[in-house]
Amino acid sequence: MTTAMTAKGFGCSTKLSTDRIQKLDNSLLQLIVGKVLPPSLVENEFFIKFTNELDPRYKLPSRKKLMDMLSKKKEEMSEKVKEEIKGCSGVGLTHDGWTSVSTESYNTTTIHYINEKWEMKSAVLSTKKLEGSHTGERIAETLTETKIYWGIPKIIATTDNAANERKAFELLGWKRFGCYGHRINLIIKHALDIPETSKVLGKGRKLVTLFHTSSSTMDLLRQKQEILLESDKVGHKLIADVQTRWNSSLAMLERILEQIPALMAVAVDEKISKSVKTTLKNTVYTFEETAIVERLVTLLKPFLKATEIVCGEMSPTITKVLPIIVKLSKVIVEGADDPPIIRAIKAKMQKEIGLRLLEDEELVLLGCILNPYTKDFNFLPEKKSQAENVLRRYVSGVEVIQVKIKKGTQ
Repeated sequence: MTTAMTAKGFGCSTKLSTDRIQKLDNSLLQLIVGKVLPPSLVENEFFIKFTNELDPRYKLPSRKKLMDMLSKKKEEMSEKVKEEIKGCSGVGLTHDGWTSVSTESYNTTTIHYINEKWEMKSAVLSTKKLEGSHTGERIAETLTETKIYWGIPKIIATTDNAANERKAFELLGWKRFGCYGHRINLIIKHALDIPETSKVLGKGRKLVTLFHTSSSTMDLLRQKQEILLESDKVGHKLIADVQTRWNSSLAMLERILEQIPALMAVAVDEKISKSVKTTLKNTVYTFEETAIVERLVTLLKPFLKATEIVCGEMSPTITKVLPIIVKLSKVIVEGADDPPIIRAIKAKMQKEIGLRLLEDEELVLLGCILNPYTKDFNFLPEKKSQAENVLRRYVSGVEVIQVKIKKGTQ
């Protein structure tokens, strides 16, 4: 069957219009970029066959042409963002250093701004490989290059609380605030850094490793799940944590708690080998440990929720910081029935929360007094007067600047 006959069989004209080809090309670019797929996809015989089945009239671009199309699209999007930035008096900027799976260091810069239609926009401006030492001077240099290239106006930045980030923005003279999500992360990391917690987490990791490396033990767990657990929990695997991310440790503990009945059933099953039985005996939580883990999970959950709230991308979150601090402060009040390990963790949290979360207090108060939902300070009445004074001082400063500007233009 010819291409023309096939097209007629679909009730279409024998030739695609220029607009249709452009739409299909754009969809292809969105697929490549959106799913981070390799450009070699257009040379894959199965993908070619698939697109032929969809519409034999559409010819996939060559790999070289695809790269040219991607470069052109990048330039178009860059010019669009530059044009929108021109209309802004200032932008929010976030800067983050991270390491790839191949242990290469990168810096990513993102801006947040409001366009002429009063829509909140966010754009990743650059991801640069950082060679050599990650000094504040080197970070400041890359940020300066980014600012000049994009024509960024006044900047208020948010970064993590690393010393090199602080140093970079001091050198640049740009206003910077430490990320509250990162501060919460530091609070939890330091609070959990006690021997008793390390022991509980260590046992959990060994337990997870056993089931991840033994298919027969995993199969037996599935059998016990079907007998002892609700249907929506059947098939759940244990979750391995990453020691540098406390929220993954929380996920690991929650899953172990969910699977405790099935895990205990596996531990006493006669089918398992002696070595597996010994490992399970040493790693499945005792009743006392289970009670502690339950308390620990209950304690950490509000911190996870708080992190999710303050790390919103498309809406300002500074107005939510103080209400969150108030709620977290109530969570970490010691209870009469708290076991010693939970009391120790809460004590460290109480110390850390005052040191870390109350930095930039004036900014936090200003955010609350300007928010219609928090301006009455019903959640913290004793701070209302201080917030009003901060607002008066800020407004007074703005008026002084305006007067100076007017005098300068006369």
